[in-house]
Amino acid sequence: MGYRSFRQLNLAVGPRDHEVIRLPAIEDKYCKCDKCPSYPGCAPGNLLKVFCLRKKAPCQVNMRGCSCNSCRVFEMYSLKHEYYCMQGPEKRAF
Repeated sequence: MGYRSFRQLNLAVGPRDHEVIRLPAIEDKYCKCDKCPSYPGCAPGNLLKVFCLRKKAPCQVNMRGCSCNSCRVFEMYSLKHEYYCMQGPEKRAF
């Protein structure tokens, strides 16, 4: 079972870099980042997923539409914004 609030998640993972943050499998399972029209495919595997809870992409993102608000992770954490791949996680995004 995943964390039920962004605060719980933040306390659990702390302020680490994108590459070392390991989220519960449920978040990776429901994440739609790699299906988004703006997905910046510049790293292998799950390192470039769940931007809303990790860190913004380490490469250029071309804005071609955003799938954040249709994602289950977005709903699970009651998130409010879009383009986390460009802005970073909810806490730092805006």
